Amino acid sequence: MSTFRVLCIAGGGGGGGTGDGSGGGGAGGFKDDAAVSLVDFVEYDVTIGVGGALANKGGDTSLGVIIETEGGGKGGRNFGESGGNGGSGGGGGAERDSQGVGGIGVSGQGFNGGNSRDGNGASGGTPSRPDRGGGGGGASQAGGDATTDPTSGGAGGAGQTSNITGTAVIYAGGGRGLPGGVNGAGQANAGGGGDASAGKDGILIVRYTLADVPHSYVGGTVTDIGGDRIHVFTSNGKLSPFLPPNAIPALIS
Repeated sequence: MSTFRVLCIAGGGGGGGTGDGSGGGGAGGFKDDAAVSLVDFVEYDVTIGVGGALANKGGDTSLGVIIETEGGGKGGRNFGESGGNGGSGGGGGAERDSQGVGGIGVSGQGFNGGNSRDGNGASGGTPSRPDRGGGGGGASQAGGDATTDPTSGGAGGAGQTSNITGTAVIYAGGGRGLPGGVNGAGQANAGGGGDASAGKDGILIVRYTLADVPHSYVGGTVTDIGGDRIHVFTSNGKLSPFLPPNAIPALIS
């Protein structure tokens, strides 16, 4: 067994729609684990979660059965639909006299989505004002509830920073509720929830110190930093041990 650092981010949930009252998509589940144990000389399947289409949940991301994150919850549609549950929850959708609540995020992966506010006063709104969707949850913060401001849905929850590649990047921010609203930090990067759009695809990054493992690996886009090797997967693939010719690795799917 050898120890690896793995960043695993699922696909973000799609926003609830393009009209006023649509909830923001929840971010894909986020894990950045610096102590993942992998069996030496074994090949692992990598599955990358695809971002959810409008009003659809994002796909899960995994490295074999060792680490997995859940896709982000869909944003609620603008007929009072609640946000979907997921890695982070989607924001609730609203319409006249009806408002959906935010979806529930997975503990340790993300946060809940925000609640919507209808334009007819049923949830404290002002009659004849636009319906406002809740913000999608992010990897480090819950999505915002729609406010009394008639021009602004709930803000997307902020994402989480990782420096696994050697550069600090914010991933997995929640999508904004419509109209207006503000996307959560990191929404434009991997795992971001949709804002009147599909969610962002997930990512899986593996990093290890070459001197600490009995063999190197191949798979994904490979770069070296100092004595460390980094594998970046943005689509399905395999993390395979680099072995002598004619050797056949074991497979853990």
